[in-house]
Amino acid sequence: MKTILTAREQRLHDAGIQQAEGISSLSLMERAAFRIYKAMLPKLRRLAPLRISILVGPGNNGGDGLALARYLSAHAPIQVLRWHSSSYSPDHLQQWSALQALRPRISVFDYRPEAEHELKELPSCGLWIDALFGHGLTRPLGPEYKTLFDRILSQNAPVWAIDLPSGLPADPLLFPYTEPILKASHTFSIDRPAFSMLFPEAAPFLGTCQQIPLSDLKPGTASNLGCWLESEDIRKRIPQRQSFVHKGNQGWLLALGGGSGGEGALTLCSAAALSVGAGKVLALGATSAAAPLLSRCPEAQFLEWSSIGLELPAKATALALGPGAGRAEAVRRWLDYARQRSDLPRVLDADALNLLAESRPEIPFEGTVVLTPHPAELDRLAGDSSSSVQRWEKARKLATDWNCYVVLKNHITWVCSPDGRAFALDFGTPALAKGGSGDALTGLIAGLLAQRLPALDACVLGVALHGRAARLMEAERGTEAVSPAELPQYMGLAIRSFVQRMGDDLGA
Repeated sequence: MKTILTAREQRLHDAGIQQAEGISSLSLMERAAFRIYKAMLPKLRRLAPLRISILVGPGNNGGDGLALARYLSAHAPIQVLRWHSSSYSPDHLQQWSALQALRPRISVFDYRPEAEHELKELPSCGLWIDALFGHGLTRPLGPEYKTLFDRILSQNAPVWAIDLPSGLPADPLLFPYTEPILKASHTFSIDRPAFSMLFPEAAPFLGTCQQIPLSDLKPGTASNLGCWLESEDIRKRIPQRQSFVHKGNQGWLLALGGGSGGEGALTLCSAAALSVGAGKVLALGATSAAAPLLSRCPEAQFLEWSSIGLELPAKATALALGPGAGRAEAVRRWLDYARQRSDLPRVLDADALNLLAESRPEIPFEGTVVLTPHPAELDRLAGDSSSSVQRWEKARKLATDWNCYVVLKNHITWVCSPDGRAFALDFGTPALAKGGSGDALTGLIAGLLAQRLPALDACVLGVALHGRAARLMEAERGTEAVSPAELPQYMGLAIRSFVQRMGDDLGA
């Protein structure tokens, strides 16, 4: 688990590493540059560029670029485009001095973005490395940079960014995503991903991303942004099934949904719950939901939702409400009933969320409640948002105001807890961008809650298994052919991949 840091907090953490290890900031810069260089080597061998151009800024990101120039000069001719400035960081100047010994093998061009005539002399190359600003940017770039970035991209050469593509804010709470931003084909993220990298607005500029470890030291300062969860954090949350158990020990989930036209959603939810070990699933839905459910998921039980009234079996250990339910009056009554059952963990999704948005409860939930909205559902619950970062803020506030867990679904999913914490999980895939994926996720989380897992563990584990199973299927079939209905068939492999550390290249 990595704490997500603002740019200022990252600088303090870097200083903490220096103090703990008794090294200088220059030595830490050298370490970062060398590790980036080692990560670049396999890609360089495949690319075999004729010439590498490195765009270097006046700060420490530029210092990283100068150190990289020295290492890379053993593999290809290097051109350094150095930002002309009256003020360079001390470590940048030290790296600049070290570079002089390798000239003329490394050619250097002084560059001023406001001098557009200099762009006519922009050298062509087979690879661009962006070490212009990184985490150090404190405001949007001016329009003069657009000319430079357009000229670089017009060469159709790969662009590899160090830390962050230039122009992208490290902290989008400080200033929003505003072009010009230099679009990278690959981003080498030092130590941990920047906060801005966790939202959809950054995705078009990042390319593929690779984390470069810097130190095992944990930040000494608390951050309010949350935590980035990794495979090891998932592994330790997977429950171990004991030898002498039976279905009664493994929980009894009641899944309510499957109204007219939404019958398949109830099947997806029920099958997913069983695939993570729920002992029994009783599905409640419209009569028309029985046939598709029992033909695809015969181990589940089914009752027509009006046949038992507003009363759940005493042995129930969790409730999932909403997948394909519709907005009939019966569903509204079940939602009101679910809100009163504080003794029972409840997962509310889909139509349950839409009905909840209409009623707008003014008192917090009692007991354990999990909401699983996609961005549009979150907007209906908490009001429209102008950006993904604002939506993230509203999800956190909703979790604390309503005393519930909010699972804000996206490629990177955020789990927000009632105590104000937030956890980012990068286990998603574009293959899940199709109907039914959310119904399966609801079943996974509810199935884990039925087994009496703590709510945070159930949310985190459900999201991770959902994404990992999809990635395993995607690796076999391709992105377009992933089917939410078949995710349960990959759930055992997904669990095993975490336990045996076999699929960490597929996950965060």
